[in-house]
Order: sequence, then C-alpha cells, then structure tokens
Amino acid sequence: GCGNGTLYGIKIATGKAILQYQTVNRSAIRSTPLVHNGILYFGDWHTRLYALDIHTQDTIWTAVTVNPINDETFGAILTELAEYNNSLYFGARNNTVRAVDINTGQDLWSIYDPSGSWMPGNPVIDDTLLYIGGSDNHSLWTLDAKTGEKIWTYNAGQNIFSKPIVFDNHVLISSGSSGTYDVPNPFTKGYLHLINRTTGIVQNKFLAGGNIFTSPI
Repeated sequence: GCGNGTLYGIKIATGKAILQYQTVNRSAIRSTPLVHNGILYFGDWHTRLYALDIHTQDTIWTAVTVNPINDETFGAILTELAEYNNSLYFGARNNTVRAVDINTGQDLWSIYDPSGSWMPGNPVIDDTLLYIGGSDNHSLWTLDAKTGEKIWTYNAGQNIFSKPIVFDNHVLISSGSSGTYDVPNPFTKGYLHLINRTTGIVQNKFLAGGNIFTSPI
C-alpha cells in the first residue's frame, strides 16, 4: 500500500503490477495487508477497512471505524490486522482496539483507553488471547479475543509500536521513547521485555543502545 492511496499486487516473476486498487478519496495506506481465504483486508488513513477479492479485484465490503472522523489522523488504521475465528483485530491512531466480523466489517467489540492513548502496536493472537501495545500509555494489553475483556496490563515505561512474540509461557516485546514533535528522543535507549504470559509480570529486561521500534524475531 502507498501514501497516494493505491494498493499494488506485484507478480514476483516479472515485477509487474497485476493489481492496482484505489482507496476512497485516495486515503493513504499505512497498514500491512492481510490475506485470508483469497480475500485481502487492509485499513486506510481515514479509519476505513477494506475487504477485496484478490482474484476478481472486486470490493466485498468497506467499513468506517470512526464516524464522524474528527480530523485526518484520528482513527487512522496503522497496525497489521490479525485474524482469529472469523474476526479481524486491530489498533489505530486513537484510543481503541477493535474486533470486527470478517464477513461484514461490523463491530463485535471495542475497548477504549481512558487516558486517550493511541493503540498503534501490531496485534498478535495466541490461544484465544490478544496482545497489543500502546503509545502514550506505555502498556501491553492482554485481552480475551472473544469478548475484549482485559486479562492483564504490563507497563513498559515507554512507547510500544512493535509486534509481540508469544512463545512457551512468555511474551517478548520491545519499547522506546518517541518523544514529541517538538522534543524528539532519537538517542533514548530502548528495552526488550520478557514477560510471564500468565501473570503479566516482567521476568527480564535487556537495555539496548537506542530506541527499539522494530519487532523482535
């Protein structure tokens, strides 16, 4: 997806575009597309979700997740989409984590951060639990994927823009301090956090020489 609102599908063997899809009002695409059962799902800068048939290139549905849109960034869908049990899960450039029906785009549940923090971390679902990081609240949330009920919250003390890794009884997450537009923090040190996935209690931390806004692998 591109900043001009065009989604491209490129044939690997030739490098030529075999799909070009335009968003409504050329709204920029910042989210990573998800392909599930031949349908491509992605979000745009103006809060809209899309479901696109890869083979026919027909729009199956679109859904606006914030209405009305207060400004051009509020609710922008920046995260990856996660699929589980015929539902799509994502955070956004607002204080909301949502689950929507994969067939219609209709809301199943939403959970809000009362502090107003954006929830721009990339979601992961493992064993019915949803893990997603927040920006100004510095928190990793663990939610019941079926209901949105919060299981535990871990405060990393820094912004979480990355995607957690879940393995064994652990969750691994990275963090850093983005600062503000006027006072950026390019030289702040970041951390890797090893968290007990059952209790949400940190088990170990690694201090890096700079902010960590990428996802561990």
